[in-house]
Amino acid sequence: MNLKTSAPDTLLVFTEGGILCALPASAVQEVVFLPELSRPPGMPSILEGMMTLDGAPVPVLRVARLLGLPASPTGIYTPVMILKNAKAALAVESMDDIYRLSAKDMVKAKPGLAFNDCLMGEVRLKERVVHVLSVDRLLLTEEKRRVEEFKTVVLARLSGDGAQP
Repeated sequence: MNLKTSAPDTLLVFTEGGILCALPASAVQEVVFLPELSRPPGMPSILEGMMTLDGAPVPVLRVARLLGLPASPTGIYTPVMILKNAKAALAVESMDDIYRLSAKDMVKAKPGLAFNDCLMGEVRLKERVVHVLSVDRLLLTEEKRRVEEFKTVVLARLSGDGAQP
């Protein structure tokens, strides 16, 4: 599913750890099925693995692991949301819906309610609560730095450059 033309008020709703969550569609480049992942030694524990997209390594994170939720096993039909600029991808249990948000639909979350304030708010969809997450707040600054460093090491290995950053 290519999302280049998605409206800024559109949410991608998914299930992870038994709960409904959503991300703004504007943060997602496309949704694909889980490709084969490499799992090199020294990989940060928050990573599910590394995928290759257009010859470049892309870290794949499991949303359940980031939120401390139980994770179902991954398989070839596990959906993966590739974030804009392919800086990372998020593997989730299932994709459930595309939701067009109006300003009155979302109840904003109070600061401090969720880890790193990653919860932007909540909306009701088909009698269920959907937790709207902020892509920018899913990882701590230190976690982002570790993932980027690991991505740089993998890129150097893929290019055959023996120098380690």
